[in-house]
Amino acid sequence: AFGDLQLRQYGLIGVPWIARRSIDVQQDSFVVLGTDGLFSLVTSQEACDIVKRARSPAHAAELLVDEAELQGTDDNTTCI
Repeated sequence: AFGDLQLRQYGLIGVPWIARRSIDVQQDSFVVLGTDGLFSLVTSQEACDIVKRARSPAHAAELLVDEAELQGTDDNTTCI
């Protein structure tokens, strides 16, 4: 939806929030990218705990979205 100027009237912000983080491949096991529909309800620690018990990266993403839905998200939720 980035750049969709017609949706501004509904609160869409067309400018993404971008942050740079260093990843230490010797220490870090995974990276979770998720929308605010996920992280407005699921803490970073909860996300890590869910990922650690998943069978695969795809399963982890599915479990994270499921958790946000179980907690009652009313926003779209995407996770990779």
